Amino acid sequence: GLTLGCFCLREGPAKETQTTVPRCAACNWCCSWCFAMWVFLIGGVMLTVAWPMSGICLIMDDLSVQMLKDISPALGMNTTTPQQMYDIIDQCIVPSDPNSNAQLMDIIKPNASDPDATLRTVIVDDLKDVIMAKFTAIDKLMSSGDAKLAENQQMKDLMIMLSDPLDMMILFQDPSLINSDPLYKDMFTDATLTAAATGSSACCSDGTVGPKTPAPMGNKSISGVENFVAKLAALGTRGPMLNVRPDCADTVVCAVGSRELACEAGNNFVKLKRKILDLTKFRCDIFFDPVDMSNDCDPINLVGTLDPTTSKTTWTNTCQKADGTMKVKRKDCNLPQFVTYIQDFKKRVDRSLRRVDKTVAETGTGISVGMRGLVQKYIFTPIEFIADGVTCGFMGQYYRQVVNALCYQGVVGFVLIGKSYQACGVIALWMIVLMYGVWRRTIDNVNAAKKVRVDEAFVQ
Repeated sequence: GLTLGCFCLREGPAKETQTTVPRCAACNWCCSWCFAMWVFLIGGVMLTVAWPMSGICLIMDDLSVQMLKDISPALGMNTTTPQQMYDIIDQCIVPSDPNSNAQLMDIIKPNASDPDATLRTVIVDDLKDVIMAKFTAIDKLMSSGDAKLAENQQMKDLMIMLSDPLDMMILFQDPSLINSDPLYKDMFTDATLTAAATGSSACCSDGTVGPKTPAPMGNKSISGVENFVAKLAALGTRGPMLNVRPDCADTVVCAVGSRELACEAGNNFVKLKRKILDLTKFRCDIFFDPVDMSNDCDPINLVGTLDPTTSKTTWTNTCQKADGTMKVKRKDCNLPQFVTYIQDFKKRVDRSLRRVDKTVAETGTGISVGMRGLVQKYIFTPIEFIADGVTCGFMGQYYRQVVNALCYQGVVGFVLIGKSYQACGVIALWMIVLMYGVWRRTIDNVNAAKKVRVDEAFVQ
């Protein structure tokens, strides 16, 4: 514009020697070549890039499962794509109904061996089936009467096992533990004492462990302390009265002779048994009486009384506080008391189990129906809510937004910008022609004026 303005103002007969216009025209002409080259290059690149992008956009806009199956061999794609991947594309990314919101857990199928098992089936339905099967089993047991714990064979076996005296199971089985001890080693020179000591218990009398006790103790005959003392008495005299104990762990006055040392070692072994029999640190714990904490409470005294009005059983001596908890009261005892305490557990367990059985029978419906409702409310309902919330409709919405932004806005804008660059290039070409004409006209005028002045000077 500046060049053309100068051309119009300065061009004429009186101003033919002005060099400003041709110089500006020459500058515009040369620069326009560079400008045109660059805008044509940039515009061409942009239009070239827009062409494959347009093709990609066509594919994205028309995306479907059938299209993927048709073009996958040509693109070298895996033709064994799992069906659930196609289902995700068909129902989540490009659904036939844009407003649909497919359940993702109904599409994903994690078990290849069971193509019909969806993620919802595995997580929700199978879990419900397992738990509800337990309720069904409970209902069946309660209706058949087989749910009584007190009649359960395993519990019966436990109570039979508790009947065996515990001191009969406190055994000396490994002579290597003391056969090098100076107090006992001479006892092992006598075969009779060795046999009587090995496998002997802390119980006075011999006995046989019941068949319900696990191996290797079950059905095993155990020799007692009395058996060993009787064998030891053959090496001396049992007594005097000072050494006689109420339990049976008596020592003997050893006879002088070749077996005297074995007899003395046997007495030491009896004294070792006495240490066990005289222990008073066994635990015979019971509970505090919840009514009066200064008194003891033992579940062995548990008693139930049926209330004919409510058809409910009221239990006394439960040892339970109002909140259902129980507080243990420590009681130390000696071995005989501990043996009796363990044997009495048969009664404690039996009465406690019968209380449970009675309570279940009286409140069975509440347990089955009430707990079933709680499981449905606090387990199944939240799980189903979460499963229903795992949707994939957002995928299709975002995919459509990507297509709209990339194709209908991005690619179109890219093409318009490229064409604008090309239009600038065309305008630059016209400017080149125009500036060349201005430059040619003005430079010729300047050259002609210079020649006239030279000729005039020569003539003068």
